[in-house]
Amino acid sequence: MTDNAGTTVQALEALFSGASSYRVNLHDLEHWAYCDLRKDQPHFGQGHNELIIFEKANNPSFELPRLLGHALEAATEEQVFGSDAGAVVYSDVPQSLSGNLTTCFAANSGLVASGSMPVLPADTCDKGGPLVVTAIIDHAIPFAHERFRLSADRSRIDAIWLQGTPTAQSNTSPAIGRALTGSSIADLLGQIGGAFRDENELYSSMSSVPMGRDRQAGDTPLQQSFCHGGMMLDLAAGREINDALASKHRILGVELPAQIVAQTNGFLHELFVKSAMNWIWFTARSMYANHPHEVILNYSFGDFCGRRDGLGMLDADFQLRLDRDELAGITVSAGNGFQSDCHAEITASEMAQGQDLTLCLQPGDKTPSFVQFWLDGSHESLPFELEIKPPSTSGIAPIVTSLEDDLELVDPKAGSAVARAYLQQDAPRYAVPDGRTATIRTRVTIAFCRTEAARGQAAAPAGRWGLSFKSRANCDLSAQEKVMLWVERGDSLPGFLPAGRQAYLAHANHQRWDESGRRNTALDGAWSPIKRRNTLSANANAADVLSVAAYRQAGRGQPALYTAAGGGAKSGGPTVAVAIERSDNRRSVLAAGTLSGATRMGNGTSAASAALSRHLAEAVLSGTVPVGSADIVKRLRSHVIDLAEPSKNPARSGAGVLPVLDGCVGIHKSV
Repeated sequence: MTDNAGTTVQALEALFSGASSYRVNLHDLEHWAYCDLRKDQPHFGQGHNELIIFEKANNPSFELPRLLGHALEAATEEQVFGSDAGAVVYSDVPQSLSGNLTTCFAANSGLVASGSMPVLPADTCDKGGPLVVTAIIDHAIPFAHERFRLSADRSRIDAIWLQGTPTAQSNTSPAIGRALTGSSIADLLGQIGGAFRDENELYSSMSSVPMGRDRQAGDTPLQQSFCHGGMMLDLAAGREINDALASKHRILGVELPAQIVAQTNGFLHELFVKSAMNWIWFTARSMYANHPHEVILNYSFGDFCGRRDGLGMLDADFQLRLDRDELAGITVSAGNGFQSDCHAEITASEMAQGQDLTLCLQPGDKTPSFVQFWLDGSHESLPFELEIKPPSTSGIAPIVTSLEDDLELVDPKAGSAVARAYLQQDAPRYAVPDGRTATIRTRVTIAFCRTEAARGQAAAPAGRWGLSFKSRANCDLSAQEKVMLWVERGDSLPGFLPAGRQAYLAHANHQRWDESGRRNTALDGAWSPIKRRNTLSANANAADVLSVAAYRQAGRGQPALYTAAGGGAKSGGPTVAVAIERSDNRRSVLAAGTLSGATRMGNGTSAASAALSRHLAEAVLSGTVPVGSADIVKRLRSHVIDLAEPSKNPARSGAGVLPVLDGCVGIHKSV
């Protein structure tokens, strides 16, 4: 595909020939080889409704039918590889593309990547006893750290895909990132003290993609004392070198590109996670072919916006992999958005009287902001009128709309759009879990330009934007049917240069602070459309995924202040909680820093999710739930629920609370 970019563009346009509102733009083709499908009115540099296609890798061992089941419609291996001329994989994929595809399809996610996944590792473990494999998809994974070694020069990480590290392959056939096997990591470890002065110099030599958009070249994610992936992997699978179980507890890792992690609004994120899970599955089947094994995945990211009904792209994909026994368990963070003021619920009866909300766009925000609201059914236009009122000092006229057509708000002074709104029909065109129906739901997206714009770019006015909802005469919503509204996450993550500032909601009846001036911890206070319930991460709603909350252990015990609450598909809240906070003064757990011997304090539901992943691994290693157990997904779920101390607050801590296990470095080095 990369040999003829023009043919690629023509073929992709043919794929969407019935949708004249789409165009194809090449984006950074030489390095990442992406073609970006965008609507005519993209969200200010953020694409949507797109497709990923990976070029066919030269590896005939890919078992295509099983993989294709995760995406659109299953195809046989013969359909893909059976013809020298190239067979059509799907009826709606042009013939000109079919000879170049691997079968890694992920619709409605982010971009088109005409590069390949790294070739599968050639290493295979010697024949032996059962193994537990902790797989992690995260950012900045210090693969040379002593907590992930078998010995001074042997790693327990059998393979890691560094998606953001430039490949050594030629530009005519670029791969996405670079894969290291256990033997290549061992070679690198053996050079510490020789070619590399220390671990820091080793990581620098990898030429990792800079963390933030403005980072200088050569400043890698692993040149800071704290790295998110290192802490999560230590909590999930870190062990001392002389640990008796170290050889039976192996690790597979995927390090997401820094630019994707920096986009906290989730832009392109699902694409890389889906491709990461495909690679983990292929690699585990190849590398551990001689070992009975179980793979446990930890994914510690959270989004605010999404379907939240188990049919979002990652929710559906997680559930499919569990249904098909590719993974024994998946742990995800419940989310840290309890006090974010980024969620509101408005019933049809409330809209009949008229309902007002305020969206606060903060000054100095260098990233776009997004608001989404969802309806349960499918509507060609809104069954209510939406009024968008810019700040009074902006000079921009308010707009009242039912969104029969996309609209934009134009700053008359600058002559350019500062906000756009459009109505979309969200249909799960990717795989749907067994027993579920792919229902179409109406989604409205309002996209705002950054409030601090680069030179020559439009800027949205910072301040209080009004959003008013009023039922139309022909409103077909039942009285208690709700419009569910979320503001997408937009703040910059620790370790990245500050760019985003979180937009949030306000309302006269919303009690953001309690009587003492602290952030309100009540589930929902006086009547207000802004809710603290139903704030679980948008990727934590699959039926058999273990969503994990954070808990504070001291005193009578309570959910951590930030940990999200249930109220949607998981009406009872997260699955369980883990007590990663010790007390009001020690609101954290100690785990590995970036370099061997270093520790750092951290918290959040990300840490809780990783700590629960260790509970699953220990259950398999101990034989409590042996490798190869029938219904292992359900048995592991029941195991952790049975271990948990019953919850006093199921909406926020699920069925109960578990401790951080002794194997974590944070227990041994607590202060």
